[in-house]
Amino acid sequence: MLLKMDVQGMEQAVLMGASRTLERIDFLLYETALVPLYENQPLFDEMHRFTVDLGYRLLAPMLLNKSRSGTIIEMDVLYQRASLGSRASRTCWV
Repeated sequence: MLLKMDVQGMEQAVLMGASRTLERIDFLLYETALVPLYENQPLFDEMHRFTVDLGYRLLAPMLLNKSRSGTIIEMDVLYQRASLGSRASRTCWV
């Protein structure tokens, strides 16, 4: 099952409150920022560590949003439950 989130910087809070639901989630897709966009928003490095600690591994960045100067400011990222192994990622369309 895939959980897709776009909750304006509240992804970590949603995941923290979804521990029972995450037991059934094989893939996570969420937006994460590389620069601060919202107050108290965790940035990509913190979100990545948090998601890995939940037992997921990064498969791919999906959609990059850039500033006018071309700097990547946010992106959608796809994570897979690490226990699924590499075989499952070959069947996931990115």
